[in-house]
Amino acid sequence: PHGLQGCNRPSVFLFRQQAALSSSSSGGGGGDGGETAKELGDLALFLAHVAPFYPNDLADLPDQIGGLLDTNARALPSGLRVHLVQVLILLVNRKVNSCSIH
Repeated sequence: PHGLQGCNRPSVFLFRQQAALSSSSSGGGGGDGGETAKELGDLALFLAHVAPFYPNDLADLPDQIGGLLDTNARALPSGLRVHLVQVLILLVNRKVNSCSIH
């Protein structure tokens, strides 16, 4: 593999998804916050599974997910919080390096 095209794209995409989740959940009405939360959780899990194969491109993934939980945990749906914590556990178990998780 030649690496991910543009090393920051996965992290940027995570934050765009989170922003969409925040705006849809705070906008009242039905919205698709549940679908966005599922997509964000699925994307985070996918990135955690491929992180060992792209160590340079996804080195900041644990920090990105940890930061998302740290700053927005109360605003995130409980299922998504659980999913993101599971992703962090997977990353720790696979020893994906991060400054904030040791």
